[in-house]
Amino acid sequence: MKQSLFFILLVINLNATNFEDLVKRTLKNSPTLKKSSLQTHIAKEQINLAKSSFYPSIRLEANLQYSKKFNDNSTPSSVGDDSLTQSSYNQSSASLALSYDLFRFGGSYYELKSKEASFKVRRYEECEEQKDILLKLLNFYHKARVEQLNKQYQEKINNLYLKIYNHSKRLNKSGLISKTQTNEYAKQIADNLAHLENINENLEQSISELSLISTMDISKLNNLSPLPSKENITLINKFEQSQTYKKLINQIRQKEAELNLANTKYLPSLSLYAKYDFYGQDKHSLKDSIKDIDKNGYRVGLGFSWILFDGFKTSSTRSISLLQLETAKLDLQIAKEQFNKDLAHLNTQNDLKIKMLNYVNQSKDLSLKNNSMSTKLFKNGQIDKINSLKTQIQTLNSKLQALKTKEDLNKIYQSKKIKLSKAYICKVS
Repeated sequence: MKQSLFFILLVINLNATNFEDLVKRTLKNSPTLKKSSLQTHIAKEQINLAKSSFYPSIRLEANLQYSKKFNDNSTPSSVGDDSLTQSSYNQSSASLALSYDLFRFGGSYYELKSKEASFKVRRYEECEEQKDILLKLLNFYHKARVEQLNKQYQEKINNLYLKIYNHSKRLNKSGLISKTQTNEYAKQIADNLAHLENINENLEQSISELSLISTMDISKLNNLSPLPSKENITLINKFEQSQTYKKLINQIRQKEAELNLANTKYLPSLSLYAKYDFYGQDKHSLKDSIKDIDKNGYRVGLGFSWILFDGFKTSSTRSISLLQLETAKLDLQIAKEQFNKDLAHLNTQNDLKIKMLNYVNQSKDLSLKNNSMSTKLFKNGQIDKINSLKTQIQTLNSKLQALKTKEDLNKIYQSKKIKLSKAYICKVS
């Protein structure tokens, strides 16, 4: 007997699913979060791309060519941008070329600062996406957990109504109650069965969403553990401590850098270039032209470029950057107001649920006392069986309400933890 009980408890425990495990699995395996992480890596590579403008560009060029002139008539070397063949021969050439932007009035610097800020914005967005998916997971876990409680207790309540109905049929045959009363109990059973079907449908949907988010195959037969209660964790209470604030501050910095970058487009740029050439030729053989290749010469120079007019392209780019900067500053202001509103709402919800739980627990305690008293009265023959069963139903409803209210309160705790816990705030360097 003890072995059988141990086996049953073991099976129940193996089928149990808790919220913390689903959170870990979601963070590890979610395709949505993996995609988000890849986008962050792309943003990081943009920084390396911006850094490349601080270095020179070195390239190696090589060329093999055969030229054939059909007659010995004298012709110009070129017509417009096209060159003309002057003689018949084989040519080989190679060049080592260097180019380097010496001075762009801070253009490269501001481009780098823009990409660094953009990366931080993207990293904070990734963390916000993590929070969003965990809040979604919490929502469906809570729904599924509540529906499991509803199912568990409604099945017990329906069994009690079935006992009432069967007893009422015997009383009706004895002429002690009317057929109408018996039919009323039958209707109650039918309503409960319809309610159970609705509970099963909602449970199936919530479990399906849980499986999709967590990438874990969860069956509706799995017993979902209660949500964790209040924990001793540090919560932020100021907008300036939040992830959203840090994201928007970096977004402002990004737009400021883009505006400064746009301003540098009005200014000239100075560049360095150099080229070292090797050349060889032979009238009869391409192979010999390669053997003949030797130093030909080199060139070094400074280039100066200044765009005096670009059809107002730079002006429009600057105006767009300025408008985007003002938008980012307004986003910060709006986000602060929303944060304070959400924080106040969460705290109000929390206080109301605590009060409600106290009242519901008092009601449950009274129901338990009434049930105990009703059982004694029924055994003593002071009340009938139907009233005793109805008291049991009231007790089950009170227990169910207390459990659901506790789950609601735990959901608020977990929501605050995900939104406001320092453990869920990204550290971006």
